[in-house]
Formats: sequence, structure tokens, C-alpha cells
Amino acid sequence: MERPARVPGIGVDFCAPEPDTVVDMQRLPLAEPESAARPSSAAWALEPEQLAARGIGRSGTAVFAALQRPWRWRAGQPHVGRRVLSQLLELGLALPTVQARHASKDGSTKLLLAVGDGAIEVVHMPRHTGSERVTLCVSSQVGCAMGCTFCATASMGFRRQLSAGEIVAQVLVVLREFGPRHPGQLTLVFMGMGEPLHNLKQV
Repeated sequence: MERPARVPGIGVDFCAPEPDTVVDMQRLPLAEPESAARPSSAAWALEPEQLAARGIGRSGTAVFAALQRPWRWRAGQPHVGRRVLSQLLELGLALPTVQARHASKDGSTKLLLAVGDGAIEVVHMPRHTGSERVTLCVSSQVGCAMGCTFCATASMGFRRQLSAGEIVAQVLVVLREFGPRHPGQLTLVFMGMGEPLHNLKQV
């Protein structure tokens, strides 16, 4: 039976499996490089300085804003000039697709997203009492290696790590569908599929 544990210095409880199910983090692979078999999402994770260093657009900040504001996209892509769009497409602008959604009476919505060769879950949870804030529960891996017996994801086993671009892309797809538009109204929690501490570099 699992017992609660606490990360030193962080007020977050997590599931600590019994010793025979503890995962050796050193054996888990880092995020796999983007391959022809799995469309790349790398462009979504680039910061303004990285975009500028690659010579993408006159202003890395402007291109970053175009990438990160999905309500301004055109035809599912950032609204930028042809040259910039070509550069971004070369890096990778793959987005997850919504396979299924389930709305609850409390206003939250669970979505199943297809990410290349796998699927992940995201939950959009708006607050209706005195606040317009939204909590978005996102995934960090396809499957999970923790082996927590109460968790349905554990039955999948560990499939692969999500890249930073895939993690950002899932957030943007949900924001495009449900909002919010103001970043100050959004709280992200990594409580979807996977153990984020096992994919910390990409998270």
C-alpha cells in the first residue's frame, strides 16, 4: 500500500510506492529526439531569446507572442509572415488533436489528446466562485513508471517522455478551446499522466 511522502522544501505530497515498485530514475530515458515517425513540436517551447538567436523574425518577443496566444492563430497556426512561418514549420509546429472530451457537472472538462504515437489526458478546471482563474492539469509523460495501484495510468506502464514542445503544445490547444486569455488567470499543475520529476528537464 502506498504511503504519502513529501518533497523536501516543497509543500507537495506525492505517492511513494512500496520498495519493490520504486523506479530507478537513472534508468528512465530523457525525452526522445523528434523523429520522422513523430511530428516535431519543438517551436512551441522556444523562448524569445532563442527565437532571436535563430534569426526567426525581427523580434523574438513578437514571434513568441504569436506562438503563445492561440486565440490569434489562423487556421491552427501562429499568425506570422510567410518567411517566419516557414522557419517555425521547419522546427516543428505539430499540435496534439482532441480525440475525446468529457464535461463534468462542476464545469471541469477532461480531454484525451493524441500526441504522435500516443495519447495523454488534460483537465480544464475553471473556478466559479469569486474568481475567473482556471487550473489546468497537464501531462508530462505518455504513461507512467511509478506503479501506483490506485492510478489508471499505471496500468499503461511507461511509454515515453513528452518533449518540452509537446508539453507547451497541450496547454496551447486547451487554451484555444476554453481559455483563459490572460496568463494571470491560469494555474498549471502537473497532475495528469506521468511523474513530472522523472522528466524534469523537459518540464
